[in-house]
Amino acid sequence: MKYGRKLIEYMLGNFKIYTGFINFSQAEEFAREHKGELTEIVYHNGKGAPELSDKAKLVENKMPYNVELSKDYTVFYSNDEFFMEYNPEKHQYENENQNTLKTENVIIFNGDYRHSERIKERLKKLNNSHFYELAVKVAI
Repeated sequence: MKYGRKLIEYMLGNFKIYTGFINFSQAEEFAREHKGELTEIVYHNGKGAPELSDKAKLVENKMPYNVELSKDYTVFYSNDEFFMEYNPEKHQYENENQNTLKTENVIIFNGDYRHSERIKERLKKLNNSHFYELAVKVAI
């Protein structure tokens, strides 16, 4: 099976951990082909090294990833009421020549964000948050 992009490989103890699957079925296929086991990993508080986890129940729920954001972050989706009723005069801008809202710790998901590598990498690095990702664990 072709995976469309390079999978990420980590070493954890006596296992190689593979992540970066687009969907659950792709991870299942990879696990079968490499005699591995479906599992999940978590990135805590912006740290680059993942840990094994089962808190988000990704395998049970057949999800590729999940995020627990702290209350420090505000999340908007492109179909939220905020965007439907957005009026620039009501919001402060960083300067007059920009259409950038003057906000900190705001995350905006626009369109099909679930497959965006840029969004996933940003979410992994957020402080006070947890990024859970489906993985395949292969014994070495």
